[in-house]
Amino acid sequence: MNTISNTLEAFFNCLLDANIPIVVLRGYESLPAFVKTDVDAFVDPSNIKLFEEVLGCHVEFNLQKYDSRLGLNKYFLSRGADVIELDIVYGFYYAGLSYVDTNALFSYASVHESSLFLIPRVIEEIEVSLLKEVLHNGKLRSDKKDYYLSLLPKALRLNQKLIGVLAEVEVRNLLISVSNNAFDVMALRKKLLWRLLKSNVRNEGFFCVLKNLFLHLKIKYTVLH
Repeated sequence: MNTISNTLEAFFNCLLDANIPIVVLRGYESLPAFVKTDVDAFVDPSNIKLFEEVLGCHVEFNLQKYDSRLGLNKYFLSRGADVIELDIVYGFYYAGLSYVDTNALFSYASVHESSLFLIPRVIEEIEVSLLKEVLHNGKLRSDKKDYYLSLLPKALRLNQKLIGVLAEVEVRNLLISVSNNAFDVMALRKKLLWRLLKSNVRNEGFFCVLKNLFLHLKIKYTVLH
């Protein structure tokens, strides 16, 4: 096992000892033996402060936060000569609107074969991956065509609406578009934003949505200036 693997294992064990559950969202198949780029994971918002305190005070680790936005903190975690980038999600937002049910993400997560962390259920993994691309980018990445062609049929086989936002017919249309090398999804993005606005107001209330929008703009403005 190389030093990065040892550092990853020490990181996950540190969180286990502190009773901080963490759900690795993608690329978990190779962990902790190998990490391609960064570690993209979800931590409950109630544990974010404890996460920073535990790792910040740990004798082996140095934790440095270098970027922040609503629902996401980015860190460099170093241990000796090893440096790992951590993208720690505590909520899934676009323009202040929540688009993934984090309670379901945690409730249905299962323990990875390493016993070091949790992994998402297939439906939540699809939600996170697909909705993030549609909402944040307005297009699907052409270099991930094969990934989408394996992902979208899974969504159809599960026979579930993705958080009540993306309908089955829209998943089928995405599959057809990707198969024909059409990756622009701006029209779908506009529809989803309207649905998300209505569902967020219904589930969280108008003032909560307004507060999240304000936080989104405040963080964005602070980062840009």
